[in-house]
Amino acid sequence: MKLSPAWLREFAGARVDDRRLAQDLTSVGIAVESSHGEGKNAVFEMEIGTNRPDAMNHYGVAREAAVIYNLALRALDAKLPAAPGKPDFIVEIADKDGCARYTARLIRENGFLGSFSISAGRPESDAFLDLVDFANRRQPLHQSIVCNSIASALRGEFGNYHATNWTRDSDLFINPLMAQYWTFDAPRLVAGMAYAEELTETERLEDARLVIERRRTMLDIRPRRPIPL
Repeated sequence: MKLSPAWLREFAGARVDDRRLAQDLTSVGIAVESSHGEGKNAVFEMEIGTNRPDAMNHYGVAREAAVIYNLALRALDAKLPAAPGKPDFIVEIADKDGCARYTARLIRENGFLGSFSISAGRPESDAFLDLVDFANRRQPLHQSIVCNSIASALRGEFGNYHATNWTRDSDLFINPLMAQYWTFDAPRLVAGMAYAEELTETERLEDARLVIERRRTMLDIRPRRPIPL
């Protein structure tokens, strides 16, 4: 995925050079795998995880930059097309103003299906490591930061360990929790989303992105804090 750092600055005026911007974004999980060009023609080659569709666009990445540098984010004036006809199903939001962090509530409501991990030495983990190594050989200029971080954890690495050159100038925290996965019941998960009803009226990925972005502009950004270890 390619993004323009010049466009990112139109939403959040980060006063750092492209190299520093790429390093800081990578350090918070918005991976910049490479950079091409200079000035207004510069382009970042990004790797955005599938769990972050909100960051698969210039505005989403600019929001992350605004948090990093404590800057104001230029608001979007999102205009959605009217939905044709009635939605196929109705989602009732019982507490629209409730806390958006609802994992604990899902556990209480039996919406948490459990967790699992990829354990070192198992056939599944060996196959995963082989796949990562194969992908690294086939795509040396596009090595996945996420997959290589998980592979590093499975191989017993810890802390600021770098399996790819893309992260050399940033601080990583490789740890065993990277191989841990949580699973949830999808209908219960959706029912707890404050903007679920708006999403039912969308038809395209772009429409859904605008709904998410509009919702995020209504929220106060929580300050970053270290994880207690």
